[in-house]
Amino acid sequence: MSGSTRPCIACKMEGISTILTELLSMGSAVTMAVTGGSMYPFLRDSRDRVTLEVFSGRLKTGDIALALRPDGSYVLHRVVRLDDAGFTILGDAQTLEEGPLPLESIVAVVSAVSRDGREISTESFLWKGASYLWLRLKPLRFILLRAIRRLDGFGRKRYESHNFAGF
Repeated sequence: MSGSTRPCIACKMEGISTILTELLSMGSAVTMAVTGGSMYPFLRDSRDRVTLEVFSGRLKTGDIALALRPDGSYVLHRVVRLDDAGFTILGDAQTLEEGPLPLESIVAVVSAVSRDGREISTESFLWKGASYLWLRLKPLRFILLRAIRRLDGFGRKRYESHNFAGF
């Protein structure tokens, strides 16, 4: 079942955290809209949706995890390091790592991304390859993000100026 066909309601994570954890504890996958820009360019605000599944205890570098921060806020970021102290996360549009956080702070992991009516598994070869490459390009991230944002803006302006609505 694709998450892109379900209705989506915008609300703060704090308002649904109890429902989310209850659904996950029953073994249900939960699809939520992405909000914020910290995971750009892989996840885009209001365009993409993520399917969250219960954390099985197995975490890998490159996974995207929904974690509960020590201050009580939630964050959806990529795991960049695992060690005895826990795990370290980083938003794809960021350069400052956060952690280590204890494994117990993981609420769920992303198993799929819904974009433009299709679902992309985070286990797919293409997704894993692009994630691996993005992690390795961290030293160049600032430059790459500027270029991607320029190209993205150029494409959007060109699309809107040609009035391709309906295509």
